[in-house]
Amino acid sequence: MESNETTIDLSSYPKGMYFVTIKNRNESFGKKIIKH
Repeated sequence: MESNETTIDLSSYPKGMYFVTIKNRNESFGKKIIKH
């Protein structure tokens, strides 16, 4: 099983709610991120 990790730097983004979608060849994954 292959494992990959990615870090997204949100330090320069204002507070709020963000939606991140990650896609590869076979599937798509969405995640809601709330920055306080």
